Amino acid sequence: MSNHKEILILQECCTDATGSYVIFASITPDVFQSMLYGVDQDIPLMPFGFSILPNVSGIILDGTLLTMVFQITVKNVSSKQAVEVVTQIVKEALQKIIEAVN
Repeated sequence: MSNHKEILILQECCTDATGSYVIFASITPDVFQSMLYGVDQDIPLMPFGFSILPNVSGIILDGTLLTMVFQITVKNVSSKQAVEVVTQIVKEALQKIIEAVN
């Protein structure tokens, strides 16, 4: 018997003149069905996301400001291990964002 569990990604994104954002959370198909049909409207999500805003000084674009947000639960892991894991997740996400916008 397989231990494979199907996961869906719930995502919202927006881009306009003020900037861009992407927010997403992983959910199971049964949770998605509950949300879709209004069975349970109090479903806890663990969101991740980022926003990219232009850094404008007067009329000159000086670059961009990237803000990333992660919400992660940690069980039975030392504080040092948790920091190392989260640091690696942030580094990998940042690298993927940089690759996507270049």
